[in-house]
Order: sequence, then structure tokens, then C-alpha cells
Amino acid sequence: MRDQLEIRIPDIDGQIQILWWEFDEIVVMVGVTVFGIAYELVIPAMILGFILAKAMERMKIENADGYLLHFLWWHGIMPLIKLKVPGFIKEFYD
Repeated sequence: MRDQLEIRIPDIDGQIQILWWEFDEIVVMVGVTVFGIAYELVIPAMILGFILAKAMERMKIENADGYLLHFLWWHGIMPLIKLKVPGFIKEFYD
């Protein structure tokens, strides 16, 4: 018998990963670190960024897909302008 080759299929629907962090977690860490550089509090900002990224990772694991986007929209942080229903569709259903 021939040895079977093991082929790994990449996850094309997932987020970009750098090392073991996903892209949105890196954005949080880098953003908080940049504010820390601006206010000359680099080390505390790096620690805070890491803690926020870990909390965000835990929240993404415990909740359904799209939870973070829904949370931001629900609290008015991100209005989701792209997802509004066009007027002609509203008229069709009214």
C-alpha cells in the first residue's frame, strides 16, 4: 500500500493571523500602545493592550460569530451604515 499524503486545507474564511493573534486583536494591542507612546506610558499601555486583546479573544471564543460587531453596533460605536436596507426594498415590503 502506498502511504497516504496528508493535505492541510487552509481556512480561507478566518481572519488574518500574525503568530498566534488574529488581526483584530493586534489592532487593539497596537492602538493602545500608540496611545501609550503619545502619553509616555508605554509599558502600562502594552500591558493594558495585552489584557484587552486576551479579553477580546475570550469573548470571541465564548460567543457566536459576529458578536463583537453586534456589540459595537448595539452600543452606538459602529452604526453599520453599509448594512442599512435600501429605500426601494423598504417600499417593496411596506
